[in-house]
Amino acid sequence: IVASQTAMASYYRCFEGIPAIFEEVELGCFRPYGSRKCPMLEQARARLRWAKHRRFVAGLLPNFSFCTVASELESRMLAEIAPGYPFIHVIPNSIDLSRYERLAEEKIHGSLIFTGSLRYNANLDAMDWFLKDIYPMIQSRGDDVSLTITGDPGCGKLPDASNVVQTGRVEDVREWVSAAMVSIAPIRMGGGTRFKILESFALRTPVVATSKAVEGIEAKNGEHLLLADAPEDFARSVLRLLDNPAEAYQMADKAFDLVRARYDWRTLSQKFLHLVDQAVHNFCNP
Repeated sequence: IVASQTAMASYYRCFEGIPAIFEEVELGCFRPYGSRKCPMLEQARARLRWAKHRRFVAGLLPNFSFCTVASELESRMLAEIAPGYPFIHVIPNSIDLSRYERLAEEKIHGSLIFTGSLRYNANLDAMDWFLKDIYPMIQSRGDDVSLTITGDPGCGKLPDASNVVQTGRVEDVREWVSAAMVSIAPIRMGGGTRFKILESFALRTPVVATSKAVEGIEAKNGEHLLLADAPEDFARSVLRLLDNPAEAYQMADKAFDLVRARYDWRTLSQKFLHLVDQAVHNFCNP
């Protein structure tokens, strides 16, 4: 049995007597990350939710031969929660690189893109922050910058801004990302590995992201992408890539090489299948 995430792992009583793996234990999206000007009641609720979740996950783990997490950070968090459970394996989220290698679009001048459903609170927070605090600084140099937001718009209302297009769900997001000059990931909350960054890397679209957004991805600032956590730094980084296409393309090429070496599913799938075989072997040969 491969029980994907906490919701499925909760059914462990239904498959007692069968080798089982708890796949992609999620912790980052539950962990409190300090104040973001939240009311004290919200902060208290976040701490209580974290305490309950970590106790619940620790109770689930002994029912599984192995578990996997998407990043080294979540591996360390899980080891703190369940110090007596040694069967934690890091298998990052990955993509099938063969689906991206032949997509080469001509870049649209001054174009930025953000991909992701705004029904997910981390994405909605990212776009609210970007449009309020970052985009105006980028646009202050002129009207030659545009932003496209793909994915389910949800019910939340974004701040008003010029040259912003919300496409809603698109048939193939790869075409949109491939045509953009810069992919942005101003994520400030949540956990796991961001597929939007891996997809941008695979499509050779330069990326500007927060430190939070690249958790679980071994990308180096200034080599594979630009990292920025303050509004002024984020705006400056976006403009740097827009104004220096040669640097941006060189960075994108290195990011593509990183995905090919470490985040291609054709490689990581073998690691996961080996874990499945080991779980079955250990179960049958206690």
